[in-house]
Amino acid sequence: MSNMFVSKWRVNEGAKRADFGVLALAMCKQAKTEEGVSDARFYWCDANTIGFVIEAEAGRWGPGSKLAGATNKAVFDLADIAQVVSDEVWMSAKVGEMNYNSSH
Repeated sequence: MSNMFVSKWRVNEGAKRADFGVLALAMCKQAKTEEGVSDARFYWCDANTIGFVIEAEAGRWGPGSKLAGATNKAVFDLADIAQVVSDEVWMSAKVGEMNYNSSH
C-alpha cells in the first residue's frame, strides 16, 4: 500500500525562484530513483511556495526512512534556499483501518 507524503516548502527571502524550481525538480527526479517510491511531483502553490506529493510505500519515504545519499543531498540542497511550511502523510482508508485494527 502506498502513502502520499504531502509537503509545502516556501522559498527563503533573497533566494531565486528559478533556483527553487530547479531544485524542486531535481528532488522529485531523485526521489523517483528510491525503491518503493512510485511517483514524485511538485506544484507551484503561489509564487513563493511549492507543494510536493510523493507516493511511496510506508517506510520508504519520510521520517525514519533510509534514503540514498544523493536523495538526502537533493533534500538538503532544497533546504538551503527554502523551508518546510507543512508536512503530512496521507494514507488510504484501508491503511488507516489496518493501523487502527493493529492497535486492538
